[in-house]
Amino acid sequence: MNKYHNQKTIIDNITFDSIRESQRYGELKLMEKAGEIIHLEVHPEIELQPGFYYKDKKVKPIIYEADFYYVEQRDGILIDVYEDVKGYETPTFKLKWKLLLYQFKNSPIEFRIVR
Repeated sequence: MNKYHNQKTIIDNITFDSIRESQRYGELKLMEKAGEIIHLEVHPEIELQPGFYYKDKKVKPIIYEADFYYVEQRDGILIDVYEDVKGYETPTFKLKWKLLLYQFKNSPIEFRIVR
């Protein structure tokens, strides 16, 4: 267990940060099997800021890693969805979440927090 009291879990050779996240994976797998969603991905990454050099020193990019990505159909329209399962929102998560929402504010992509 870590400082946030999460217990890492492995399902389908995928390591999840918490039991709740692994449970959500099971729910999404069932939804995919039923045809409710398609293209399920685990731990997709989105670059929020590219890496760069500052005074000849490399600064790493800022990456947001969601828990899940999938496509759902709503009223005949396909919608890209990124999901994060959260019991506790760390300061780092809150900052990256704000950067993510700002970067995609005019996008049809949906970002969701599942509790």
